[in-house]
Amino acid sequence: MSVNIIEKIKSLTEELKHYAWAYYQNDAPEITDAEYDAKCDELKALENKENFWLADSPTRKVQGALLDSLKKVKHPVPMLSADKSTDIADVIKFAENKEITISYKDDGATLVLYYNNGELIQAVTRGDGEIGEDVTHTAKMIKNIPMHISCTEEIIIRGEAVIPWDKYREMNVDGTLGHPRNLSSGGLRQLDANEAAKRNIYFYAFNLVNWKDIGVTTHATAMKFLEILGIPVVPYAVLDDYDADSIKYLTEMDFNREHYNIPTDGWVFQFNDLVYGESLGITAHHPRNLFALKPETTTYKTIFRGVEFNPTRTGLISLTGLFDPVDIDETIVSRATLHNVSYFKDLELGIGDEIEVAKMNEIIPAILKNNTRSNTYKLIENCPCCGSKLILNQAESGTETLICPNENCAAKQLAQFVHFVSKPCANIDGLSEAILTKFIDLGFIKTFADIYHLSDHKDEIVKLDGFGEKSYKKLYEAIELSREIKLSNFITALGIPLIGKTAGKTISKAFNGNYGFFHDAWEHGFDFSTLDDFGKAMADAMNDAWINPNPLWAGLDREFSFIVEEAPKISADDFISGKTFVVTGSFQNYKRADLERIITDRGGKLSGSVSAKTSFLLTNDGDSGSSKAEKAKKLNIPIVSEDEFIKKAGL
Repeated sequence: MSVNIIEKIKSLTEELKHYAWAYYQNDAPEITDAEYDAKCDELKALENKENFWLADSPTRKVQGALLDSLKKVKHPVPMLSADKSTDIADVIKFAENKEITISYKDDGATLVLYYNNGELIQAVTRGDGEIGEDVTHTAKMIKNIPMHISCTEEIIIRGEAVIPWDKYREMNVDGTLGHPRNLSSGGLRQLDANEAAKRNIYFYAFNLVNWKDIGVTTHATAMKFLEILGIPVVPYAVLDDYDADSIKYLTEMDFNREHYNIPTDGWVFQFNDLVYGESLGITAHHPRNLFALKPETTTYKTIFRGVEFNPTRTGLISLTGLFDPVDIDETIVSRATLHNVSYFKDLELGIGDEIEVAKMNEIIPAILKNNTRSNTYKLIENCPCCGSKLILNQAESGTETLICPNENCAAKQLAQFVHFVSKPCANIDGLSEAILTKFIDLGFIKTFADIYHLSDHKDEIVKLDGFGEKSYKKLYEAIELSREIKLSNFITALGIPLIGKTAGKTISKAFNGNYGFFHDAWEHGFDFSTLDDFGKAMADAMNDAWINPNPLWAGLDREFSFIVEEAPKISADDFISGKTFVVTGSFQNYKRADLERIITDRGGKLSGSVSAKTSFLLTNDGDSGSSKAEKAKKLNIPIVSEDEFIKKAGL
């Protein structure tokens, strides 16, 4: 054995484990799929040469990570990755002239569906291949999954949760979304199913796990069985007479990825005879009954022209490579992410260098190679937004990034802008985080009040990607509409620590929604601890905010016309008035925000946690075993369902 090669194997294993964590756990890939596959191939070759590999090698073990917030579920049959190659000759070698099926290899989030007695009872993600995450609540939001089927036997189905290209393009008007794979994976793992519903996720089955129980013996009949049940399946075909040329023809014609509306990263070939396929067994990394053909990456030559540096809300400086426009798959591309400083340094770039670019997974432009390697382009030393000296940070993995350390950098204050425009605050519809980021980067907004003067930049805005006269007009109208605001929303929008929407409503109620009264009291040291449910820390936060106001507030109050609402007439016997409610979970007839508004409008109070002062816990999950429900039971606090609340409130 070579010590150097052993050390190289160890180093590559750790490197790939880090990239897998970034991909699966953090939904933030640091390298392209092509680079990851190339490194895996390199590691596997070294392992085979030395007959040495680590227990957690990504070539022997399926990568993936779980979020602690979702219930873990053990798969009855391990979910392994398919062996793969970019060479059709390897497909022929795998198939051994036996009958096989071809299908698209959909590129999304693998999902397992469990049906029993005709009902969808559970949906589980792939996870690490052995243990997945229960995402039944979000799977029920997937557009084309039937909740009920005619078969009453247990059915276990594997498939891919994907976002079709046409739906993705509708959502990605401003061009800031990542690959639809990450959107679908992140959507399934949302705790709020309503958020998942917004992502236009669809499901396509590719495997019937318990085919023996159903009595089918071929993959094609298993897929037909699922189709009959109304379960969407990935397109497939049976091949019994084939060679390399005919398979190449199929991938370019009948199974042409460019004509398919679903993201894919290749094709899957599987033995049609399920009994034979099962008899082949599995390795620690992949089953022997199927094989994946990956498309070769086509690169295009162009000329490097520079780097665009943009600070993000965390202070990380993003690097975007600029180059002469090149036509890739009928799309003109002139920029691509450089990921981080390490990636930038490895390319040894210089203005005028000949580079090779590609569109990874049909959507993400990438600079893959520098043929000149002049290494003359230098990184910036100061933040392009605030001018602060940048810090070169090195992660444990060795990856280098540029960081702006200035806490007052406008770009780092993005999160405050996002909070300000959100629904409980100024409620400016259409001013997304991506658009805010763009406006901050361009210097259009430096304070909250600047949002109300974006018309000064109209000529520039309408020329931005994703904008135009119509989009600008819609945004302008939403901003103008937000000028009329309740005092409670205004206070919440300020983003004062500890002062959320409940506190905002409490303060507003104390001053009858009158901004003038509130401002005068705040200026003269009003004791907020005298208000209901206001502790010393919250009162101190309010007074500190007056003494040390956030620079983002400059001139803000002059932009608003405050709405003073008449206090609702409340019946003396109203069961809501004077009571404290904790509202949690999801509801069928009303949105949570609407229920909270009903409570406060009728003299009730809201609290975020259950305590001895709580009058009612309003939830549809009283028997779920949640911490709030269990604490309410322990304290003998009544738990009311949505239906009970509606009846008692006379709604």
